[in-house]
Amino acid sequence: PLWLSVPAHAGDDLAGAAVAYGHYLALVLATACLVAERLMVKPGMTEEEEQRMQYADILYDVAGVIFFITGYLRTIEYGKGWDFYQHEPIFWIKVTLAGVMAASSFFVTTTLLKRSMARGGETVPPLSDKLAARMTSVINAQLLAVGSIPLAATLMARGVGYL
Repeated sequence: PLWLSVPAHAGDDLAGAAVAYGHYLALVLATACLVAERLMVKPGMTEEEEQRMQYADILYDVAGVIFFITGYLRTIEYGKGWDFYQHEPIFWIKVTLAGVMAASSFFVTTTLLKRSMARGGETVPPLSDKLAARMTSVINAQLLAVGSIPLAATLMARGVGYL
């Protein structure tokens, strides 16, 4: 049978491919969630609109966790190894962009959470122009970081900046 003729390391190849696929899929999902959030945020959102934005934000957070876990696994277990990546300046740019992507999400997430918790049976004032503008700016920064990660990966794959 075919499975008997597969080399011993093929299991690692398959696992590595699955982790890489999960990594790419998480980045695409995170991007889709950010685009949805960006299109939804506006002053005076209704409670239903804020709820939809919360769902997109939760899915973004899940995608971010998957992105970080699979990125870690690709670096340590299934990629070229830590010894290769630790000397790669563009790798550190990717890590910084991923950090910006993650850290800036706290503002949007906590804002939505605070508003949701304050609702607990009470009326919450609509999203102000100033807060909506701030959330829009943060989401734009997240989109810029997410969009720059594949560029950094492409440069890194071609050995640009390798020391």
